[in-house]
Amino acid sequence: REQADGQLDNSETVRLQKNINLDDSKGLEGYQGSNLFALPSKKQSLKKEKTVQPVGRILSKKQRKRLEKIVDVKQKKANRGALLSALASVQVDSSMLAGL
Repeated sequence: REQADGQLDNSETVRLQKNINLDDSKGLEGYQGSNLFALPSKKQSLKKEKTVQPVGRILSKKQRKRLEKIVDVKQKKANRGALLSALASVQVDSSMLAGL
């Protein structure tokens, strides 16, 4: 089971604690033995953090592979210039080849 990330909303518990004054014994005489104030009336909710990235269109396997191939081709085209310059730097001069 996945654990949810976020903060627990304790607003109901805090509101309940503000309403009960334990120092005032006269105010609690009518509630002797009662469990009315033990639990808040509403369940504590979890405030989720907004870190979830929106998922775009869900692609089929065939569409995903086609798009990945397009991305690979674009990356190869982008790297082609650097590769050609690296090859030109290590290439042997044509005059040396003619001398052999």
